[in-house]
This record gives sequence, C-alpha cells and structure tokens, in this order.
Amino acid sequence: MKKNINGVTLVILVVTIIILFIISGITLYSGTSLISKAKLRTLNTNMLLIQAKINIIAERVNFDKENNSYVGTNIEISEITNLINNGILLNSENDSINNSYYYLTKEDLNSMGLENIAEKDNLYIVNYVTEEVIYKDGYKDDNGNTYYRLSQISNMEE
Repeated sequence: MKKNINGVTLVILVVTIIILFIISGITLYSGTSLISKAKLRTLNTNMLLIQAKINIIAERVNFDKENNSYVGTNIEISEITNLINNGILLNSENDSINNSYYYLTKEDLNSMGLENIAEKDNLYIVNYVTEEVIYKDGYKDDNGNTYYRLSQISNMEE
C-alpha cells in the first residue's frame, strides 16, 4: 500500500527559513549601505551650499575692505586651540593666527538662505580666508575614521 504524505517536511521548512534569513541579511546590509551613502551625499551637498555662500560673502568683504561683515560668530583663539586638540581643525600656524574661523548658527544659515541645513547651532565652522567648511560633528566612515572638512568628505564620494 502506498503511503500518501501531505504537508511540509521539517527539512523543507528549515531550508526555507535559512533562505529567508540569507535574503533578509543581504537586504538589511544593502539598505544600511544605501542609507549611509545618502547621509554622506546630503552632508556633502549641505557643505557645498555653505561654501558657495561663504565664497560670495568673502568676495564681498574683500571687495569692500571697510565693510568686514562676515556671517557667523567669531571663534576665540582658546576655542580654536580646543578644536585643534580634538582633531577638528588642522594644527597649522595659519589656522591659529588669523582670526577667521566662525561658527554658523541656525539664524546665520537662515540669513544666508539655507534654512533646511542645520538641526542645531554651531554644527558648521567656516574659515573665510581659506573658504573652507568644517562639520564639527564629523562624518565617520565604515573603518572608524572621522572626517571634518569639505575637501575630505567630497573625496569620499568619488
């Protein structure tokens, strides 16, 4: 007499579950990678927008030498030293001598027409002499390296 088996065997069930775990793992990894790349692109775009605005401001100040109206809050030398010690700013003579670093607050970004960039104050630092934009919180890559300057972050996208 022939035995009629109905239903799913345990082996087929285990194989199906393993395949589902593999597919979900791949999806989770690629989704996380896409989110990370999107955050990097957003940060890079925001910093490029800020740099374009500070280029305009720096040109205007250089053209009209009597009107020194940089946007932002000037950073004191003691705070610059602190930022250098934390690795956010580069330790060079030019950085610590010329008093050209400014924090940008939300209000500063709003006045520049960049309303949607900052979630909190003093996230961005600009140097009007070198026209460099610095992200104070930094961007951490997958290897644990932290990048602060626009020039570094732009190179990561390539």
